[in-house]
Parts: sequence; C-alpha cells; structure tokens
Amino acid sequence: KAYSVRMVLGILTDTLDPEGPITAVDEALSTNNAVQQFINNAKFQRTLLDRFCGEIDQVAPRFSAKKKNGIPMYQLARANEEFEIAPSRVRIDSIEVMAIHQTEWPAIDLQVVCGKGTYIRSLVRDIAEALGTIGYAQLLVRDAIGNFTLDSAVVLDDVSPTHLNRAFSI
Repeated sequence: KAYSVRMVLGILTDTLDPEGPITAVDEALSTNNAVQQFINNAKFQRTLLDRFCGEIDQVAPRFSAKKKNGIPMYQLARANEEFEIAPSRVRIDSIEVMAIHQTEWPAIDLQVVCGKGTYIRSLVRDIAEALGTIGYAQLLVRDAIGNFTLDSAVVLDDVSPTHLNRAFSI
C-alpha cells in the first residue's frame, strides 16, 4: 500500500484526523528544537523517519475498525468505553518527506509505503511523539494498493460497459 499524508504538528484530535474534536494543543511547539531541526535538516528527517521503517510495533487508533472482543473499536470509543489496545506488528517499507509547509502549525507532507494492517494516523501520532510534540493526519490519500494505483483509477461517472469490458476482458 502507498499513502500520501499531511501531518500537522502541535495539534491532537481524538480520532487522529480532522473529523474528531481537538483534544490538545502544544503551545510550546515554536520552541521545540527537534521540530525545528526536522523542518530544517534533511539528515535529521531521514534519521528520525528511518526509525519507523521496517517491522515495528504499532498501536491502532481508538477510533478504528479494528475489533476488540468482536466489536469495532470506534464503537467502543464513541460509547466512551475504556479499553486497552495491544500493539500489532506492522511493516513500513519507506517514508519520504514530500513538502513542508510553514504555517501557524507546521504541516509535513509524507509519502508512506507499507504493509497491511498499518495505520497511517498512528504513524503520524508516533512520529510527532518522537519529535516531542503531538500531531494528527490532516489529509490522507491511498495512492496504491497492490497493482491498483490512483493514477490508473477511473472516475465513477466515467465507467461504462466499454470500460468494464476492457478492464475484465469480457
């Protein structure tokens, strides 16, 4: 799988994406040396991001479809249930910085290639934590899964019997 994600530093939501309410703000972000070093130093970026590549243990977001005792965790979270989330082993093949946006809250565009079961929202949370701050995934796009890529996708309104015949060799 391949994803493009915009990571916003200094703000945390309960869902780790823009859908949830803000639960924390890092007012000291502007004085955080690790964040400034990440923004300004490609070698520091690579060193930090390489820590997340390979086989890693990852804790899924509370608001996810992962099941706990047969119930999707998002249902438990919405019901304000308290529950533990065991880490899962996932594989991150690569993480690349695509762009850095210097706005009120720094935003970093990443491209991530990973294996199944990886939660990009959790990866963003964990990278922010490694920088000594908080963060959430503001934008998330799945660019590819297997041989299917966003570049080869067809807009639903453009699907016709001809497209289907070509796609499935009918």
